[in-house]
Amino acid sequence: MARPDTDAVSKINQSNFDVRDTELQKPIVFRASFNRFEHINLSQAWSLWVTGCQDDGVFGVTSAVGWFLTLSLISALILITIEHLSMLG
Repeated sequence: MARPDTDAVSKINQSNFDVRDTELQKPIVFRASFNRFEHINLSQAWSLWVTGCQDDGVFGVTSAVGWFLTLSLISALILITIEHLSMLG
């Protein structure tokens, strides 16, 4: 009697997906479908930076997460600067 998980693996192996496609091996920013000088929002920019240009949808398509990350980074840098200046003076 065959195990159920072996049947699932054999179905996966029958797929016509080609992992050797050179277009899929490139980072997303160098693919022909992406690099058309399109505007991207902040969430896509952060997603590309965090994933090393592999995926632009990690943080979703709305720019709310991007704004949150950007403002968090700016406020952290301002607080670090204020703390550094207060220690000097």
